Amino acid sequence: MQFTLEAVDNPQPKSPNVIVLNGNPEGRFARGKISEEDFKKCKNCYEKKNCVAFNQTLRKLEIKNMNTKLIKVFLQLAISIGFLSAVADRFGIWSKEVSVWGNWDSFLSYTQMINPWIPNSLIPTIGLLVTIAEIVFAIFLIIGFKTELFAKLSGFLLLLFAVSMTFSTGVKGALDFSVFSASAGAFALSLMKEKYLELDNLISKPINS
Repeated sequence: MQFTLEAVDNPQPKSPNVIVLNGNPEGRFARGKISEEDFKKCKNCYEKKNCVAFNQTLRKLEIKNMNTKLIKVFLQLAISIGFLSAVADRFGIWSKEVSVWGNWDSFLSYTQMINPWIPNSLIPTIGLLVTIAEIVFAIFLIIGFKTELFAKLSGFLLLLFAVSMTFSTGVKGALDFSVFSASAGAFALSLMKEKYLELDNLISKPINS
């Protein structure tokens, strides 16, 4: 994100992204682009110089950043809980009234149905690998370990589910169960680089010598 930095004798903000500074020592018009990182850094320098609209703009930026962080946490939890719920279903943890499969054998039968091109002898292996992947992806998304990587892998896994459902039982099932939407959400999560309540924060935190 870019912000416009201006210093004028009679400052008038021209847009929400304009930071206007008063008290230009030479009385001349000064203007330039600054990044979001520099914008945060300049607070200590300019907030004591009668900075017009700075606090308001900074507040908007802080609210936007917090909203982005909360959306990221929501995506992490929604995708990971969805994976764990599906795993719980195939192991009979959910009650029969709300289960889609209810047991492992029914899950393997469904796996065979949406993957008719895969030999029957490989279905148990495929089912096991998918289940392990869902568990691992879910745990790593919850704790925030390599979030971007496992969000992208989750997106590809969900997209694979959606494509398999489309070519076997029709696109309506994939749409009704929002598999394409979940895949898109996972890919969107993989593009959110800022860390918040994630294990990656601790791993990447520099150690003071």
